[in-house]
Amino acid sequence: MNALSQFLAKQRPGQLNLPLVHVTPLSRYRQIMVSGRLVPQPCPVMKREIIYCSYGDLVYRPSRKDTNWDLDPPVALLFSPLLLQNRYGFAPMDTGAIASGRVPWFPASGRATLAASYCISDEGGHLLSAWIRTLYGGNDGYKHRSALGIPSNAPEEAIIARMLSISAADRSAPDHTRDDMRVISQMECHFSKHISLSHYLIAAFIPEDAGFSLWKDDMTVTMRNATSRYKGYSVNGNLPSELVTLVRAKIQTGAIRVF
Repeated sequence: MNALSQFLAKQRPGQLNLPLVHVTPLSRYRQIMVSGRLVPQPCPVMKREIIYCSYGDLVYRPSRKDTNWDLDPPVALLFSPLLLQNRYGFAPMDTGAIASGRVPWFPASGRATLAASYCISDEGGHLLSAWIRTLYGGNDGYKHRSALGIPSNAPEEAIIARMLSISAADRSAPDHTRDDMRVISQMECHFSKHISLSHYLIAAFIPEDAGFSLWKDDMTVTMRNATSRYKGYSVNGNLPSELVTLVRAKIQTGAIRVF
């Protein structure tokens, strides 16, 4: 148990009622449809196979080696927060962005020990909800990155994570800078076991011109929300802006019903 885990274990937990978001290329989504589940993939930062999900936000930005979204457009999958009743890990930041040096002031020593210092093992959402409640006051505060003060005995890792959140909420910063910091200050969840679509999937956002049926006829998946199609193209390798706007609006207005 690292210092951040010990700190959160002493805080009062809150509620987790926002969906988890996973982004995958259309070509891989077709494979997911056939199998009916998400399967962990190798992660160079965590150095093990995991499934990345973002709590309550769509925040994926590719590295130079990642998929060209114009050739293989993204699909956004939203999962029920009931997924957090299982065993998982989380970090209060985008570990890939931090590891690649996208926040110059982030301590170099911290970048080298992200998994050991910032990743927290959780089950039932107790520590994640404690972090959301302590730093943001709750889910609404987290959606707007309204960072609160934290106890004076908080470890250095908690203070650094709070600084990321304060930067994300800085209204005086240029839009592109603020959005980039919003990405980096997200709650990143790691799952080491497969995720069943039939148990947890509540919505999907697919390209308008995907040209294929969303579900196989013999699949038993029941969608809790209407599937949305988006149009648009990526810019500088980022996700299509219409997809980002659509998913965030659905989450922030409560249009996505969770269970």
